[in-house]
Amino acid sequence: MFKDGLDIAKYVEMNSPDRTLNIVDPELLDDKQLQEIPVTMKEKCIECLVSVLNTGLCCVKISPNERMAMQEVAARLHVIKEAYAKAISGNNGIICIIRSTI
Repeated sequence: MFKDGLDIAKYVEMNSPDRTLNIVDPELLDDKQLQEIPVTMKEKCIECLVSVLNTGLCCVKISPNERMAMQEVAARLHVIKEAYAKAISGNNGIICIIRSTI
């Protein structure tokens, strides 16, 4: 799938945060609700996605010494999950654009 030294991590780095929705598997997005939610809510959900992607990038550094410790990864993902839950709870029950898999 990737050529000329491009890999999944480089692809994410090149496309994040401006084209985050192009990176994410379309199965995780709900196009109908994407159109219905307020712009500020959409931005908050995308911010959560970018945070998850950045955390993933910290886990795939070439040198193991540069990688984030799993305890820190878990803590960071927990914070992101809480931010996401807060974002969708403030949306009067409308599910955010990202189908929750956490």
